[in-house]
Amino acid sequence: MRNLATMILPLVLAPLVCAQDIPLSQIIPEKSNWAQVRQIDKKVLAVAGNPDGSILAALENEVIRLDKSNTISKVSKSAGIIAILPQDDGSIYLSHPKPARILHVPLGKDEPEIFCEGLAPTAMALLSRGKFYADLPNDPSIYMVEKNSFRKVDDGPCASLALDLSRSTLFAGTTETLQIATLRVKADGNLDARDYYVAPRKAPPGTPALVTDLKVDSLNRIYAATSIGVQVFDPTGRLCGVLTNPNGKPGFIAIAGETLYCLSDGKLFSRPLLFAKK
Repeated sequence: MRNLATMILPLVLAPLVCAQDIPLSQIIPEKSNWAQVRQIDKKVLAVAGNPDGSILAALENEVIRLDKSNTISKVSKSAGIIAILPQDDGSIYLSHPKPARILHVPLGKDEPEIFCEGLAPTAMALLSRGKFYADLPNDPSIYMVEKNSFRKVDDGPCASLALDLSRSTLFAGTTETLQIATLRVKADGNLDARDYYVAPRKAPPGTPALVTDLKVDSLNRIYAATSIGVQVFDPTGRLCGVLTNPNGKPGFIAIAGETLYCLSDGKLFSRPLLFAKK
């Protein structure tokens, strides 16, 4: 069975393969560095990005949107949110820890509705409308969440999640060995063919091995927030380079338009990304 899985996974990832390594200079502008997002002057608990370049940020007592023109608007008055997942239709899911539940905020409304009770994920990855993967704190398993229900689809280990653009491959970061697993997404949402296709740079002795967050951009490039920095991989899983963590601490990341964001120690930082012009 393991040989079969080994044969299947390259086929699953075939659309991701490109001909050669991508240097970091083709992803991040040279001489650029992290810049603090000073438009948000309060502690940020969670962050998520939108393709239009706007970002969603959870503060202690509300969730806000910062658009490309640096205008801030309130999205929801929900407090204490620990994770945000935008949906394709413009609505968002919010992870609320006390009591443990996932909230749904429809587009154009600020009053959330309860989507699912009994869990408060620290990471979520959208599969389709009303259906997403979730990772829970202190639980290495991966869950599939739908309206008023959730079920285990993989035993892990997992501490962070991201889907490729085709939503046929799930990336799962671990917190014990600084690894990123790949899993095949089946038609029913179940997962199989776990392998370790992406190989992050290892942490030096004495440094915790953490993959705290994962994101994939519109070119299928992979970004991993780790204890040694934000590691960037080409679509084949080959390491392009490592960006030093802002504040020197690992955090959570988001991609909004052509900007990479990193949330570190309650502060939000950004740096530009490069995309080939058509």
